[in-house]
Amino acid sequence: MLLTIACGAKSFYHLRTIDDIKYATFREACMTLGLVTNNSEWNDTLFEASTWATEAQLQSVLCSLLMYNEVG
Repeated sequence: MLLTIACGAKSFYHLRTIDDIKYATFREACMTLGLVTNNSEWNDTLFEASTWATEAQLQSVLCSLLMYNEVG
């Protein structure tokens, strides 16, 4: 995601630097830029699905989250 925003970056170090602040991880840099949010969106997704989904559908939603997203 950072590569689509950071034009002219010369190293991985430059990718993690936003407004002269050097972040320890790429995730922190992405969060600063608003490219990703915290993990509450996954909690919200599961809570919403629990109101209408069957057990098999909930398992499918959980598997999709785990396979295609970074859930912490």
